[in-house]
Amino acid sequence: MKIFGIGLNKTGTQSLHYALLQLGYNSQHWLPANFDLFARGRFDELLSIAEGFDCLSDWPWPLMMDQLLDHYGDKAKYILTTRRDSVAWLNSIKNHANRHDDDAARSIRTRIFGFANPVGVEEHYLELYEQHNRSVRDYFVKQGLTDHLLDVSWDKGDGWHELCDFLDVSIPKVSFPHQNKSATLRRGSLLKRGNASMMRRVD
Repeated sequence: MKIFGIGLNKTGTQSLHYALLQLGYNSQHWLPANFDLFARGRFDELLSIAEGFDCLSDWPWPLMMDQLLDHYGDKAKYILTTRRDSVAWLNSIKNHANRHDDDAARSIRTRIFGFANPVGVEEHYLELYEQHNRSVRDYFVKQGLTDHLLDVSWDKGDGWHELCDFLDVSIPKVSFPHQNKSATLRRGSLLKRGNASMMRRVD
């Protein structure tokens, strides 16, 4: 059964991707070429690409809910990743926009959110994020497909138990791959070492 990650970016889609790889699935995460096909309305080509993978996540798949549900319906499973709250997501997308401010990244954000950078239009970004999550949940309830939707937030403590129960697979004996959390810890560790080194030089 096909699996689609339908949470917006910066909601833990990369963690989902690596978790699915760990479980043995053939998973595809963000690819610029896929978004280019989406921007040109070549949905049939994207659906053909999807046939070559077990799981797909990040752009453009969350933007293709109508096409995915028309094509796969209850023959697929869908995973809505979210953050612990909307502000956490907004802060993450702002940091991401600051790190990725090239023309290509700005063009993608403009197409998705209407503005290249969330700074100054925070409420607009928040509204789109919340509207997406709400519309996904409402759809699955109305269609009686709630057993085909997993609604998770890694930073609220969800992990292997929720994911593996949903997919009906065994829980692996490894830590859940919190990608952004790991990056944050690494940065924090480097900062501490840098501060300690500076203090030694001052002493």
